[in-house]
Amino acid sequence: MIEVFLNGLIVSSIFLIGLLTMICISRPVLRRLGGAQWAYASWLFLPLPIVLQLIPKPGWPAGFIDDWFSDGIGLFSRVLESFPLFAPAALLIWFVGFAVSCWISASRHRALYATIKVNSRPVSEAATAAFRDTCEKLRVFPAPRFLASSALSSPALIGIASPTVAVPEDFFERFSPAERDLMLRHELTHIIRRDLLRNLMFETIRCSFWFLPILRYVERAFRTDQELACDCAVLWDEPNAVRADYVVALTKVTCSAADRTLFPQFKTSTKQVLQRAVAVRLHRARPIRGALCFLTLAL
Repeated sequence: MIEVFLNGLIVSSIFLIGLLTMICISRPVLRRLGGAQWAYASWLFLPLPIVLQLIPKPGWPAGFIDDWFSDGIGLFSRVLESFPLFAPAALLIWFVGFAVSCWISASRHRALYATIKVNSRPVSEAATAAFRDTCEKLRVFPAPRFLASSALSSPALIGIASPTVAVPEDFFERFSPAERDLMLRHELTHIIRRDLLRNLMFETIRCSFWFLPILRYVERAFRTDQELACDCAVLWDEPNAVRADYVVALTKVTCSAADRTLFPQFKTSTKQVLQRAVAVRLHRARPIRGALCFLTLAL
């Protein structure tokens, strides 16, 4: 059983590296042809190497992880036969790395939530009522919690089981009503698109394959595509004047130094803001190109 698991882990790792390479190469093409949402959709194929190992294949014995392509990794099988303790030791190393990665990820998010909560304060009733109206327009039920925190310089969405939209303490003074509406719609769109669950998916894969350095390098690309796709969903049919307001709001985010207190996933660099501002003009509805991109992704 241990040998089958390790064989499946190796095969999944090889598939994952190839898949990540294809995603990184195809991202600019998909973004140009079909829009940012299709580049982000390509990341949904990330669990595919694991799923393929879990699905029994006709003619092969079913198990927790099917022993596919065992003939192609005969060297590994010979190593297991020559060193009986290698397989248990390798499984123990993997499990320790997995457990440590999960603990670090959970601790980081728990500390982030605690930092925002400790430095938070309730917002005014008028602001809360306006926020709930926005939730009703976007059909986000039930409405997430809404609070202001001095630890933030831009709005953020935290929590999976109980989502919370947190905004900077000076959110209502620094941003105009139109800018506030766009930024809140952006965070609520993350809820509609189930982006928190996608983040959990990526974190699970990153912890499971902690020994692959490529996952650390592609994490920023995943976050960038996520934000661009969310911008695209918010600005899909908006006129240029609204898009200009959104660019101004993005620019104001970089004028605060509060991001220094946050964790990397909430830091907004000038380069990222410029990339999102430039992409604003490209967020258009392209149904035909989108269908072609869907077929490309399926293939």
